[in-house]
Amino acid sequence: MKQLTLLVAILLIFGCGYKIAGLSSTGGMNYKYHIASIANNADEANYRSMLDRQATMFFTRYNSLARKKKADYKLHFRLDSVTTSASINSRTNQAVRSDLSARLHILVLDNNSNNVFDKTFSRTNSFTIGSNISENRRNRDEAFRKTINDILLDFKNEFEK
Repeated sequence: MKQLTLLVAILLIFGCGYKIAGLSSTGGMNYKYHIASIANNADEANYRSMLDRQATMFFTRYNSLARKKKADYKLHFRLDSVTTSASINSRTNQAVRSDLSARLHILVLDNNSNNVFDKTFSRTNSFTIGSNISENRRNRDEAFRKTINDILLDFKNEFEK
């Protein structure tokens, strides 16, 4: 009964034209993009697939990912570097936090292959280091995803201003 009531309430809210903030049709993006290429110049091979997945999710979230023929612009990503640096606890001589820094070059071409935007973005995020290697890797991967998301948001804000 509760589920039916909840379903009716949701249908009533959206049926009346109510929109939840953040779920608009364009989500604030003014253009449609096609991810044309991703190059990975960083040391680890799996960063390319993580960048691809994160970029696809980012532009899909804003309803701005399009097929090549329907896109306003083509995006070319080049991951120049990903570095980590740990801070050491002086009492235990063990690392407890690490900073992950990424440099992502974004080239934007219009449909006539004219260069309309060309910039390298840098961002840093921290992650926790513990005694479990698998957990450390998950923390590092999550820091990478957050860093890429931050860079893409910087790009969105700068390109579409």
